[in-house]
Amino acid sequence: MCSRRRGSPSRVPSVWTLIATFLLVVASYLKASVARGAQLTQPARGETRMATVPMVSEPWSATLSVPSAAPQKQVRFIGHFPGFHPAKQD
Repeated sequence: MCSRRRGSPSRVPSVWTLIATFLLVVASYLKASVARGAQLTQPARGETRMATVPMVSEPWSATLSVPSAAPQKQVRFIGHFPGFHPAKQD
């Protein structure tokens, strides 16, 4: 016997809701594909030409340089400002 009363809301969608959703998705897809096919496209004539572009190239050995000195490590300030503790005592 079914424990759910007739007309009470259910969290599971009914078969008709699923069918209606499916048909809506298919109809919108078909409408979009028809609209895409209806776009008028006309081929345009153009021209092609070759252009010579200057290029600079150098070997990897030319890019090597002497490593710079390691930067001095800077300590990140995470403490309190000067005078914090005496001011806190007041």
